[in-house]
Amino acid sequence: MNFDPESTITRAEFAKIIASVFSAKPSGGTITFSDVSQNSWYYNEVISLSELGIILGDTNGNFNPNHNITRQDMAVIIERACTAFGITTNTNAQSVSFTDSTLISGYARDAVESLSASGVINGMPDGSFNPMGTLTRAQACKVIYEITK
Repeated sequence: MNFDPESTITRAEFAKIIASVFSAKPSGGTITFSDVSQNSWYYNEVISLSELGIILGDTNGNFNPNHNITRQDMAVIIERACTAFGITTNTNAQSVSFTDSTLISGYARDAVESLSASGVINGMPDGSFNPMGTLTRAQACKVIYEITK
């Protein structure tokens, strides 16, 4: 099995990673996402993060577990996880002004700015954030490293 750092990560895979990093366990509730069954390999992780308010799903009540996670959704989930688990990120770093900051969705803007100012995310080599781009495994590892070091 290969790590394949440039491969993308699905929303289910990212939920599994975040729940594992923070040892999130479900409290016994049921999931409200119409596209996540109790037989799913990621069910416990998704319900745990949902109960904590870390993942909310879309306006249709779906989690979209098999969709690749976007970079802006990663930022929102990381920011909420840090808040839920009392993780304080470095606030001494210089905030990055991304060349495509106008493309960052309103719901993700604060998370991207906060994580940028803390040095958790740096953006792409061309100075963009690429908010709708898919997160790679290498990028996910870098962000997880930054919030857990």
